[in-house]
Amino acid sequence: MAKSRRGIVAWGRRNLDIEIVSGDRLNASLVDWAVEIYGSEGVSYEALIKKGNGFLMQGHYKGELVFNGLIVNNNKTCHLISANIREENITLNR
Repeated sequence: MAKSRRGIVAWGRRNLDIEIVSGDRLNASLVDWAVEIYGSEGVSYEALIKKGNGFLMQGHYKGELVFNGLIVNNNKTCHLISANIREENITLNR
């Protein structure tokens, strides 16, 4: 990892509350969220996540949701399907 990025990673570890949702932990509200963002493809992603071939990530900063991402894999490759980041609420003090 580039030295310039290490500080950002360290900041995230100290300041973000990160939740990873996979498998049976995927509940109906998260499925609704995925369908709202990804359209009908959200249903397909739900099956992959419940099968163990994907997960949702959410990060909170000071109690506010600031990022989310959907990652899926097929046991050969891993793909970041989508990620949303709200940078206006984050100030990096390294």
